Amino acid sequence: MSVPQSACLVLGASSQLGDSLLPQLLSARYTVHAVSRKVCPESVSSANIQWHRLDLQQATRWPAAVSLVVHLAPLYMLPKLLRQASGPLRVVAVSSTSIRTKQESPSTAERQMAQRLLQAEQEISQLCQANGHTLTILRPTMLYGVGRDATIGRMQKFVQRWGFLPVPAMQTGLRQPVHVDDVTRAILQVINQPPAFNKVYELGGHDCLDVQQLAKRIFTDNQKPVRIVSIPIWLLNMTFRLLKVLRPGLDWSPALLQRAALDQVADNQAAIEDFQYAPRPFTGVIHTQTLTKQS
Repeated sequence: MSVPQSACLVLGASSQLGDSLLPQLLSARYTVHAVSRKVCPESVSSANIQWHRLDLQQATRWPAAVSLVVHLAPLYMLPKLLRQASGPLRVVAVSSTSIRTKQESPSTAERQMAQRLLQAEQEISQLCQANGHTLTILRPTMLYGVGRDATIGRMQKFVQRWGFLPVPAMQTGLRQPVHVDDVTRAILQVINQPPAFNKVYELGGHDCLDVQQLAKRIFTDNQKPVRIVSIPIWLLNMTFRLLKVLRPGLDWSPALLQRAALDQVADNQAAIEDFQYAPRPFTGVIHTQTLTKQS
């Protein structure tokens, strides 16, 4: 069976990146096959998207005949499907800068996650090289923008509900949040860009901010009075130790504050040179769509 050159398979299509990517693929005139464990999200429903409900961990078949695969699901799920591919593919996979920033984390869970990501990247790279697939891996930093992330989105929702924000009373390291739309735009940019073939890119945002600055922007960008409550380090340490006693399964410890003090930023230069990556300045604005999902 012949495969249309514009046929694209998106794995993990119901993710926050999927919400952003699918409309862009349609605008670029791709035939989109979207794979998710869930039913089609209303936010990205379209007659031009064919949805495949599939658990990638249990997948025993290739969901559709395509020439392009964009992998947004957890990276370790991709090798199994790549082994089933019947011909060469263009593969764009999203990983994370956590592969680097959490390698030496005091958290066992974070170290294991970073190691699992690294092993998945290596396995995917070896499979692509052995089977003639063309691979690009993108490693974004802290995602934000649609309220579904675990950091900026949670901070925004806390402020929206309670009107204040607790943060550690310490000088934290710099963070470089990147908007989901900038990551999905980068995916579109690298698909047909030969200089980006068989490479790995870190993708950071435009601005580097510490946690106090991020917190302040969530208030000021939404025209709210700044109400930041600084939590003393001794109290955080005591809380971590108490949680460890009450819930031994939690992988929290006072040592996590040591990592909070370290910079976690990316070098965008290679992406700028190879496919004109241009992330937007950070904004803490809480979008109407985010508030609707909360209610």
